[in-house]
Amino acid sequence: MSAEKITVSFVTLEPDIYVTPHRHEPEQMVIVNDGACDFMVDGKLYHLEEGDVLIIPSNVAHGNYSSERGLRMIEVFSPPRYDLVEKLQTIMGGWKT
Repeated sequence: MSAEKITVSFVTLEPDIYVTPHRHEPEQMVIVNDGACDFMVDGKLYHLEEGDVLIIPSNVAHGNYSSERGLRMIEVFSPPRYDLVEKLQTIMGGWKT
């Protein structure tokens, strides 16, 4: 979902999935709903479990690895992640924010 000033993403990862380190301009908040993961942020490792929240500053390299339990999390980006908005528009057949 995306609004004028934020993008919210609901993510489900199967067990043992690796998300390649990357960076983007929007700040990111990660809220773990279920499962666990290890997040690498700017060279530091953070183990996250259900109920944990992590803030990733703008343009900081980060990636993660889901645990053997998998992972369900909510990601909030500000300003919006326009690359994700474009993917959503493609999936939704031209839907506009």
